[in-house]
Amino acid sequence: MAKTLAEYLYKYTPTSARFADILGSGELLPELRVDRENRMLEVSAAFPRVIEKSELYQLENEVREAYTLNSVRILPRYPSELFTKEYINDVLLETERVGTVSKGFFSYADIKFENGKISIEIPFGMGGISLLENARTASVISGIIKSEFDIEIEVEILANENAEYMESLRKSVFEADFRRMDENIAFAVRNEEAARAAGAKEKPVQEQAPRLPLAPTLNNEELDCEKISETVYKSGYMTFDTSEVRQIYGGEFEMAVPTPMRKLQSVSGTHLIMGKVFSVDIKETRKGDKATVTIGITDNDSSVSLRGIFPTEELHYFEGIKAGKCYAVNGRVRLDSFFNENVVRPLHIVEIKEVLRADNAPEKRVELHLHSVMSQMDAIIDPAELISTAKRFGHTAVAITDHGNVQSFPEMMLASEKQGGIKVIYGMEAYFVDDTARAVYGECNEPLDGEFVVFDIETTGLSAATCGITEIGAVKIKSGEILDRFNMLVNPEMPIPQNIVELTGITEEMVKDEPNIAEVLPKFLEFVGDRLLIAHNANFDTGFIRAAAEKLGIPFKNPYLDTVALSRFANPTLKKHKLDILAEHYGLGDFNHHRACDDAEMLAHIYFKMSSNLLAEGIGDLGRINEAMSENSDPLKLKTYHQIILVKNAIGLKNLYRLISLSYLNYYRRTPRIPKTVLSQYREGLIIGSACEAGELFSAILEGRSESD
Repeated sequence: MAKTLAEYLYKYTPTSARFADILGSGELLPELRVDRENRMLEVSAAFPRVIEKSELYQLENEVREAYTLNSVRILPRYPSELFTKEYINDVLLETERVGTVSKGFFSYADIKFENGKISIEIPFGMGGISLLENARTASVISGIIKSEFDIEIEVEILANENAEYMESLRKSVFEADFRRMDENIAFAVRNEEAARAAGAKEKPVQEQAPRLPLAPTLNNEELDCEKISETVYKSGYMTFDTSEVRQIYGGEFEMAVPTPMRKLQSVSGTHLIMGKVFSVDIKETRKGDKATVTIGITDNDSSVSLRGIFPTEELHYFEGIKAGKCYAVNGRVRLDSFFNENVVRPLHIVEIKEVLRADNAPEKRVELHLHSVMSQMDAIIDPAELISTAKRFGHTAVAITDHGNVQSFPEMMLASEKQGGIKVIYGMEAYFVDDTARAVYGECNEPLDGEFVVFDIETTGLSAATCGITEIGAVKIKSGEILDRFNMLVNPEMPIPQNIVELTGITEEMVKDEPNIAEVLPKFLEFVGDRLLIAHNANFDTGFIRAAAEKLGIPFKNPYLDTVALSRFANPTLKKHKLDILAEHYGLGDFNHHRACDDAEMLAHIYFKMSSNLLAEGIGDLGRINEAMSENSDPLKLKTYHQIILVKNAIGLKNLYRLISLSYLNYYRRTPRIPKTVLSQYREGLIIGSACEAGELFSAILEGRSESD
């Protein structure tokens, strides 16, 4: 099953339910482009419904900030039938984004979509049309539609040269701009008169020029610079200390709040910037008397080039500038005709210090789950830098757990020996598969037609630790018949989220006068007795029952059977094993899904069908089910879970190397897999952890819950 955008971009926390829905519904596609050097990311995702470009652009910007990247693009893919005329405006917005020539041309366009052809009339003469034709704008529009909807649509761009229309447009659009120009001229005249009146001795206070509004196609969000203290300034995503500066070029200048680098493409004049240099290029002219100096500098939000032509006798100033060091630059912003973008001609340069993150906790932690650049698509930090960062934080040890490999071990070892004081805990984040598949948990060898209790619960959420039970439904079965029923609503003594109300139909009004779990649970356990429990995604349901029983001090040790796992074994041709899918598969008709009583009764009938098929295959008791499932478990076909493996000693290190070798040589399919049976064989000297949200611990709840839904 493909990852969703939410799973891939897990470091970003959505700021709204809408963004969470977009990420959750987007299925990650193989087209993926990562440019680590320029900190750019492009992901393609399939969506079941169309998303407005304005929402998508805002989401991209928030993801970019969460990952501190320079650029993030989410490229949507939609079913072809979702394309409508209304979406053409969004296509034009994307056209302005990818084709700079088209910016501003479509603001007052007349759009027609007839017979599978798009006609766009714009209020410009043939000169404007020629610009768009030379830029192949119609092909760009067609390409965007083809990329997003996989359909071929012809696009035609026409000129609307109607004189009356053009004149009204000029009046409506440009009248306000001419008015602002008059205001600018007026304030300039007033300032000039004030200057003459004040004379040369005193500089008058000038009026503020009226600000023109930003064009709607620009990114209006500002990442402001700020002064944190007398000598500490923030620019972009970096913080700088100017208390001790080293003069590099030019004379002294007064330190002030810098200009954000992202603004430099839309300003002129002299500006102060602060950043870290990432490239230095010095090229002498043919005569040898001058040289072109180009220095790349960034504040981790945007970048700019320091560029100028200097006499050779001044080059020694710039030869001291090194990549990786930070500088404050006072310079003149100008358009460079070669680069066709604004650059900064440096007038003064001083070296400053970067203020790095610090761990100010009195008791330092030890990081046990950490990736380096050796983990594909998960980290960009160098192993040696990990060691220096941990040392700067005051940590005594750090674990390295790259995905499926140990390639960072030599570099971590050398860096630790060189810097001293940091112990390296060697490890790996493995791709674990449980090839000891089972459906029955606990000791129970009853025949398949024994007396059991099939049950289901409804809850206020996914966490047994923080959410409550709202309903328990159960049926007692034996030999293919339902013997008794149990159904009670439960007051969870907490609010029921609206999405849960919509899913289950259980409202706070329905449960406000019902007994709480302290009253309901003993009655349910009395109904169950010591019988085996059967549930769909049993770990979820029994997890809530177990948590409630522990709080109440009630023993709960019943064995249980998970029908999700059983269905995967009994129905290998099915891609999904949700309750309603199984009901349809066995022809059991409709039922009131997401109500515990109805779900439990339907599950009982599903169990009757599956147990009947298993009996026909010679599987007559519950104990035999686990044996048969284990025999048919192929590690290359099982679902993988992330798992942390840490090394305790030399034996553990040797065993980890064995596991990695076997995972690549014998169990590689998309990822190097480590089966549970092989891990048990080489378990000595290793510490096993549950890893992240992709680990077995979290997935047992989250993925299992989706199966039961």
